[in-house]
Amino acid sequence: MQVGEKVTDAWDGGVYDSSDSDLDLPEPSWFLQLKEASRPVAVEPVPETPPEQTKEADDTREDIPEECQKPATKSPRRSKRMNISEPADSSPRSAKRRLSTPLLILTTGLSNNQTKRLQKAIELAPSALGTKIILHANIPDPCKQTLPRYTHLVASVGKDTRATRTFKYLAGVAAGAIAVRPEWLMDSVRHGQMLSEDRYLVAGDSAMPLCGLKTPIVRGGLLNGYSVYLWDGAWDAGETHTKGQLVCLVRTLGATVARKVPRIEVNDEGVDGNVVRDVRSSAGKVAAGVPARFREVFEMSVSRHQAVILVDQDAIKGAAAHITLDAIVQQTQGLCPCRTKSWLFDCISANDVL
Repeated sequence: MQVGEKVTDAWDGGVYDSSDSDLDLPEPSWFLQLKEASRPVAVEPVPETPPEQTKEADDTREDIPEECQKPATKSPRRSKRMNISEPADSSPRSAKRRLSTPLLILTTGLSNNQTKRLQKAIELAPSALGTKIILHANIPDPCKQTLPRYTHLVASVGKDTRATRTFKYLAGVAAGAIAVRPEWLMDSVRHGQMLSEDRYLVAGDSAMPLCGLKTPIVRGGLLNGYSVYLWDGAWDAGETHTKGQLVCLVRTLGATVARKVPRIEVNDEGVDGNVVRDVRSSAGKVAAGVPARFREVFEMSVSRHQAVILVDQDAIKGAAAHITLDAIVQQTQGLCPCRTKSWLFDCISANDVL
């Protein structure tokens, strides 16, 4: 009998028994398919999560308060320029980087206690804010062409959040500084980052209660294009500021300080150039206390076409008023508007040319 015939007979019963033959014979294909179908499916064990991958799962532990648990979220894509997954100013480091430029602060009206606390905050500023703070208790005299570029004006205020109008207050506002209360700097140092000035803004000064400081004055913009002449010999030596500081104030506002008395030529057709003699219909605050025959020059409108004569208030009071005003009218032919320093200060408080 052939070997092939034995193999065939061994499968007549339909069930293969390996003991029927000592030969290592291959299994038929139909048996392999049946065997594969009846084999139980092996369930692969779930691998244990490594410790480094359980960070998000730990957020839902019972020992963590519910409000502190964060849902698992996908990591946002990172920008090459900055990490957009975190706010740009969320860390003290970003605040320090933002404050790399020193702050130049001018103070006014502070009490001794406020000054001490402010100086202590300034000492801690380099480590807390990452920047240096330069404090000016007084305006430099003599100063340069314009006032220093103050970043902030720290002023003491009353219950109405308004400051007393001092020359230092006006200088800080004219320089474009942000007027804030002392608590702004102290709280910034306490929090270790620069806080927004919005909650600490000074509403304005008490001399102009109807005007406010919603936004800082643009340095050099208020009187841009105007010309101002400071009348010689009309300044009180007992003032809280010098004439040089007043010159810097005017220049900081954007005006040109004339060195000579403005002279206007009059031809047959009237006033030369674009100068127009515009007299106000009614005497306003600018003409208060001025002798009647000189009020006209104080009621003329201020414009960029002609220089403004600025005089001291005391120079137009009493017997000295006639001497000063006679000289002004004679040298300018009464064609230049006159104003006192109060007008200049009111313009700063109102942020407008009055």
